[in-house]
Amino acid sequence: MEKKSQISQKIKKFNFAGVCCSNVKISDVVEYIRDSLKNHNRLTITCINAHIFNLLCKDVKLLRDINDCDLVCADGMPIVWLSGLYGIKLAERCNMTDLFNEYLASAMPKHNCILVGCSKTVAQKARDKIHSISKSCNIIECISGFLEMNEYITLLEKYKNIDCIFVGMGSPKSEQFISIVKDACPNAVIWHIGGGTINFFAGELVEAPLLMRKIGMQWLHRLCMEPGKMWKRYILGNPEFLFRIINDLVKNFYRRAT
Repeated sequence: MEKKSQISQKIKKFNFAGVCCSNVKISDVVEYIRDSLKNHNRLTITCINAHIFNLLCKDVKLLRDINDCDLVCADGMPIVWLSGLYGIKLAERCNMTDLFNEYLASAMPKHNCILVGCSKTVAQKARDKIHSISKSCNIIECISGFLEMNEYITLLEKYKNIDCIFVGMGSPKSEQFISIVKDACPNAVIWHIGGGTINFFAGELVEAPLLMRKIGMQWLHRLCMEPGKMWKRYILGNPEFLFRIINDLVKNFYRRAT
């Protein structure tokens, strides 16, 4: 595993079933982003939820790419609820859309950004909405999320000094993108905000009501909005996640007992 940034070394972390999860609040992450933009320090941000956890259990490369990020935020409420079983009580859920909203509402140094994810048309719609909210975030390029990795490397060669890259291509492609691009853009904040976040800002999806997000039922709203796309992720994925966590806890118990 590579050497982490100075900011990464300051962040409190814990082991969540093999994932190096960050014990942070939304306000903490916003401050880390502000500090990185001000000082032109690289910062890589991704997240963990039940769906991504299920994926990384079958994909060692994805697990490595996630653990190599400076910040791994607890995007899903099950991570928050179950963190106590791993010796840590997380203060709050660090949902990527809520975090992105807080970032846009916060005072930041002026910075140039690239938005990568969804179709280019959808990304451009999201860009326009973002520009209407934030005066400091200037998205100078929108790139489709359906290209090959070598195409991204070629496209980003002219943006070596970019301040921030927002990524929303789903997992494991977003994490792979961060892993490959971070050395090409050594001073950038590279942030997996999620394809859902891009779609929300583009007006392609309606965000869950605040109450549903607070009580951890955002998944139900997303399932109702996109049943054909999301039923496997939630109807099959949520029980799979619980089974994997229970299995990990049982293994840990017997490991300590022997």
